[in-house]
Amino acid sequence: MPMFLVAILLLSLLGPSVGILLVVLPCLVWPIFARVVRAEALRLREETFVEASIATGCSTSTILGRHLLPNVAPRILVLCVVEIGHVMLAEAGLSFLGVGVQPPDTTWGLLISEGRPLLAVAWWLTILPGVLLGITVLVLNLLGRYWESRSGAAG
Repeated sequence: MPMFLVAILLLSLLGPSVGILLVVLPCLVWPIFARVVRAEALRLREETFVEASIATGCSTSTILGRHLLPNVAPRILVLCVVEIGHVMLAEAGLSFLGVGVQPPDTTWGLLISEGRPLLAVAWWLTILPGVLLGITVLVLNLLGRYWESRSGAAG
Protein backbone atom coordinates (compact mmCIF):
# COMPACT_ATOMS: atom_id res chain seq x y z
CA MET A 1 0.00 0.00 0.00
CA PRO A 2 2.20 2.85 -1.25
CA MET A 3 -0.32 5.47 -0.11
CA PHE A 4 0.19 4.35 3.47
CA LEU A 5 3.98 4.51 3.22
CA VAL A 6 3.89 7.99 1.67
CA ALA A 7 1.48 9.11 4.41
CA ILE A 8 3.85 7.78 7.09
CA LEU A 9 6.76 9.61 5.47
CA LEU A 10 4.88 12.92 5.13
CA LEU A 11 3.42 12.82 8.63
CA SER A 12 6.81 11.92 10.09
CA LEU A 13 8.37 14.91 8.34
CA LEU A 14 5.55 17.40 8.95
CA GLY A 15 4.53 16.23 12.40
CA PRO A 16 1.43 14.40 13.54
CA SER A 17 -1.69 16.55 13.64
CA VAL A 18 -5.29 16.38 12.52
CA GLY A 19 -4.86 19.30 10.13
CA ILE A 20 -1.92 17.78 8.32
CA LEU A 21 -3.70 14.42 8.21
CA LEU A 22 -6.73 16.10 6.62
CA VAL A 23 -4.47 17.47 3.89
CA VAL A 24 -2.21 14.45 3.33
CA LEU A 25 -4.81 11.68 2.98
CA PRO A 26 -7.01 13.41 0.35
CA CYS A 27 -3.90 14.43 -1.59
CA LEU A 28 -2.86 10.79 -1.74
CA VAL A 29 -6.32 9.55 -2.79
CA TRP A 30 -7.28 12.10 -5.46
CA PRO A 31 -5.28 10.42 -8.28
CA ILE A 32 -7.62 7.43 -8.03
CA PHE A 33 -10.61 9.69 -8.64
CA ALA A 34 -8.83 11.53 -11.45
CA ARG A 35 -7.98 8.24 -13.16
CA VAL A 36 -11.59 7.02 -13.00
CA VAL A 37 -13.04 10.31 -14.24
CA ARG A 38 -10.55 10.46 -17.11
CA ALA A 39 -11.21 6.86 -18.15
CA GLU A 40 -14.97 7.44 -18.07
CA ALA A 41 -14.70 10.68 -20.01
CA LEU A 42 -12.58 9.00 -22.68
CA ARG A 43 -15.05 6.12 -22.90
CA LEU A 44 -18.09 8.40 -23.07
CA ARG A 45 -16.47 10.64 -25.67
CA GLU A 46 -16.88 7.82 -28.17
CA GLU A 47 -20.59 7.29 -27.42
CA THR A 48 -23.08 8.28 -30.09
CA PHE A 49 -25.07 10.61 -27.84
CA VAL A 50 -21.95 12.70 -27.17
CA GLU A 51 -21.02 12.72 -30.84
CA ALA A 52 -24.59 13.77 -31.69
CA SER A 53 -24.41 16.60 -29.17
CA ILE A 54 -21.16 17.81 -30.68
CA ALA A 55 -22.63 17.56 -34.18
CA THR A 56 -25.68 19.62 -33.19
CA GLY A 57 -23.45 22.37 -31.84
CA CYS A 58 -23.98 21.95 -28.09
CA SER A 59 -21.49 23.82 -25.94
CA THR A 60 -18.86 22.01 -23.91
CA SER A 61 -20.59 22.92 -20.65
CA THR A 62 -23.89 21.52 -21.95
CA ILE A 63 -22.23 18.25 -22.96
CA LEU A 64 -20.48 18.04 -19.59
CA GLY A 65 -23.63 18.85 -17.61
CA ARG A 66 -26.16 16.80 -19.55
CA HIS A 67 -24.18 13.81 -20.73
CA LEU A 68 -20.84 13.29 -19.02
CA LEU A 69 -21.61 14.25 -15.42
CA PRO A 70 -24.77 12.10 -15.07
CA ASN A 71 -22.89 9.12 -16.51
CA VAL A 72 -19.75 9.58 -14.41
CA ALA A 73 -21.51 10.41 -11.12
CA PRO A 74 -22.53 6.82 -10.23
CA ARG A 75 -18.95 5.59 -10.58
CA ILE A 76 -17.64 8.47 -8.50
CA LEU A 77 -20.25 7.83 -5.80
CA VAL A 78 -19.30 4.15 -5.60
CA LEU A 79 -15.60 4.97 -5.58
CA CYS A 80 -16.12 7.63 -2.92
CA VAL A 81 -17.89 5.21 -0.57
CA VAL A 82 -15.22 2.53 -1.01
CA GLU A 83 -12.34 5.01 -0.65
CA ILE A 84 -13.82 6.40 2.57
CA GLY A 85 -13.32 2.92 4.02
CA HIS A 86 -9.74 2.80 2.75
CA VAL A 87 -8.98 6.23 4.16
CA MET A 88 -10.51 5.22 7.51
CA LEU A 89 -8.21 2.19 7.63
CA ALA A 90 -5.21 4.30 6.66
CA GLU A 91 -6.00 6.90 9.31
CA ALA A 92 -6.48 4.21 11.95
CA GLY A 93 -3.17 2.63 10.99
CA LEU A 94 -1.37 5.96 11.11
CA SER A 95 -2.87 6.79 14.50
CA PHE A 96 -2.00 3.31 15.76
CA LEU A 97 1.62 3.86 14.74
CA GLY A 98 1.68 7.26 16.44
CA VAL A 99 2.02 9.46 13.36
CA GLY A 100 -1.68 10.26 12.98
CA VAL A 101 -4.10 11.84 15.42
CA GLN A 102 -2.59 12.50 18.84
CA PRO A 103 -4.25 12.59 22.29
CA PRO A 104 -6.44 14.22 23.56
CA ASP A 105 -8.19 13.72 20.20
CA THR A 106 -9.29 10.18 19.56
CA THR A 107 -9.77 7.80 16.66
CA TRP A 108 -10.27 4.07 16.43
CA GLY A 109 -6.60 3.54 15.64
CA LEU A 110 -5.56 5.53 18.69
CA LEU A 111 -8.05 3.62 20.88
CA ILE A 112 -6.59 0.33 19.65
CA SER A 113 -3.05 1.59 20.30
CA GLU A 114 -3.84 2.83 23.80
CA GLY A 115 -5.69 -0.37 24.71
CA ARG A 116 -2.88 -2.65 23.52
CA PRO A 117 -0.87 -2.61 26.79
CA LEU A 118 -4.04 -3.54 28.69
CA LEU A 119 -4.99 -6.40 26.37
CA ALA A 120 -4.58 -9.10 29.05
CA VAL A 121 -6.60 -7.19 31.64
CA ALA A 122 -9.19 -5.23 29.63
CA TRP A 123 -9.33 -6.85 26.18
CA TRP A 124 -12.46 -4.92 25.19
CA LEU A 125 -10.50 -1.65 25.09
CA THR A 126 -8.65 -2.97 22.04
CA ILE A 127 -11.03 -5.50 20.50
CA LEU A 128 -14.18 -3.35 20.34
CA PRO A 129 -12.67 -0.42 18.41
CA GLY A 130 -11.02 -2.88 16.03
CA VAL A 131 -14.25 -4.78 15.45
CA LEU A 132 -16.23 -1.56 14.98
CA LEU A 133 -13.67 -0.27 12.49
CA GLY A 134 -13.82 -3.55 10.58
CA ILE A 135 -17.63 -3.54 10.55
CA THR A 136 -17.72 0.08 9.37
CA VAL A 137 -15.33 -0.59 6.49
CA LEU A 138 -17.22 -3.78 5.59
CA VAL A 139 -20.54 -1.91 5.52
CA LEU A 140 -19.04 0.84 3.35
CA ASN A 141 -17.68 -1.74 0.90
CA LEU A 142 -21.02 -3.58 0.78
CA LEU A 143 -22.84 -0.30 0.27
CA GLY A 144 -20.47 0.57 -2.56
CA ARG A 145 -21.04 -2.82 -4.21
CA TYR A 146 -24.80 -2.45 -3.82
CA TRP A 147 -24.79 1.01 -5.44
CA GLU A 148 -22.50 -0.31 -8.15
CA SER A 149 -24.91 -3.13 -9.00
CA ARG A 150 -27.95 -0.83 -8.85
CA SER A 151 -26.46 1.90 -11.00
CA GLY A 152 -24.65 -0.30 -13.49
CA ALA A 153 -21.42 1.50 -12.64
CA ALA A 154 -19.35 -1.67 -13.00
CA GLY A 155 -18.77 -0.91 -16.67
